[in-house]
Amino acid sequence: PPHQRRVVPGRVGSVHRQASFASAAQRLAFRLGGRLARRRNVVIASLKERGGDQVGALVPRRAVEKIPNGVDLERFTPASSQTRSELRSERDWHLPTVLVVGRNAAKKRFDLVFAAAQLLPAVQFVVCGLDTEKLPWSEPNVTILGSVEQSMLADNYRGADLLLLPYRGGSRRRGVSE
Repeated sequence: PPHQRRVVPGRVGSVHRQASFASAAQRLAFRLGGRLARRRNVVIASLKERGGDQVGALVPRRAVEKIPNGVDLERFTPASSQTRSELRSERDWHLPTVLVVGRNAAKKRFDLVFAAAQLLPAVQFVVCGLDTEKLPWSEPNVTILGSVEQSMLADNYRGADLLLLPYRGGSRRRGVSE
């Protein structure tokens, strides 16, 4: 429908290219994509400030909207004490619960989560994210949900006691290892 808004997360803005032809092609693609987005009432969201500024400079202004961290603030909201209690009961979370969210990738450091689960048997670890069902864990205090719908993810955040993100990141361009 013409009035439906869609959010297309942009992880980065323009990428510096050595060849002037490649840079020109990238600028043209951003401009054409931005015009198409404006006509179809699409919002391009940037997860990083730098990316949003770069994309905003290349596409028509009305096609870019900055959304903090690309988070839907209407869906991802805190829960009341009663709702939180109901969510925990529905999920059978009676122990202190640590939520771990991320795709199954080495830099997400799930090995540290596994080590923590072994050291803390009185803590429930709940893992969700793309391909996490492939993690080879069998600890009784670890529940692996795999990919979950956004509404379920929001409820998991609301019900957990702690969010653990053992991600190791950095930029190779700056000399920091991933």
